[in-house]
Amino acid sequence: MWEELKSALDFRDALWLARKRGELMASAGEISPGGMAAILALDTSEVEQICKKACIGNSLVQIANDNCPGQVVIS
Repeated sequence: MWEELKSALDFRDALWLARKRGELMASAGEISPGGMAAILALDTSEVEQICKKACIGNSLVQIANDNCPGQVVIS
């Protein structure tokens, strides 16, 4: 399996892709600023309910990543 992955993208292309992603993420952050926070010791369902209550007007708060039991990232 790893041999197939190695030939899917050469190192130079991978570096270009990583740089391009960084540029696009920076641009997106300038257009629509926001933030992220890790929430500890709460279930995903609890965090979802809190996020719904935190949304005001056009401001959206949502789960961005479910890292592991007891750690959820919001944005």
